[in-house]
Amino acid sequence: MITFGHLSELRIPNGDLLQASEHFEVLPPLEHGARLYFQVFCNGMPIGHARLEKVERSTYSDNRVLNLFDARHCPTFALKMIQVSQTYRNRGIGTVLLKEILHYCKHHNIHRVTGEIKGETTVLRDWYRRNGFAIVSDSRIEFRLA
Repeated sequence: MITFGHLSELRIPNGDLLQASEHFEVLPPLEHGARLYFQVFCNGMPIGHARLEKVERSTYSDNRVLNLFDARHCPTFALKMIQVSQTYRNRGIGTVLLKEILHYCKHHNIHRVTGEIKGETTVLRDWYRRNGFAIVSDSRIEFRLA
């Protein structure tokens, strides 16, 4: 059985690799100050997690007038970490976790998600691009929800 928050109907890519006895679940995020923690479990054991942190920005421009159409003033969170246990990689778990994060952001008025690619940059760059992120530099990514 697969339960991913609002994405419970979503089929995991490469679903043929799942065992009938595996039960996957993404819990609602835990809030800790300006941080959000997402967790993925398989049969009750943690197998993946992600962390978002609110990006603090000045709400005033140089002349102290708020420009509501300026993207710099939209709620932005940074994707600080997304990890899946090696045993469960390449089975679509990270993709579903990322989609759950973006769904949460969309429904909580978060307009941008930024991040930095670390590790196998070519593979990760392609993965983020396939999931709707713009690659803004060699290691920087951005997803706009509004």
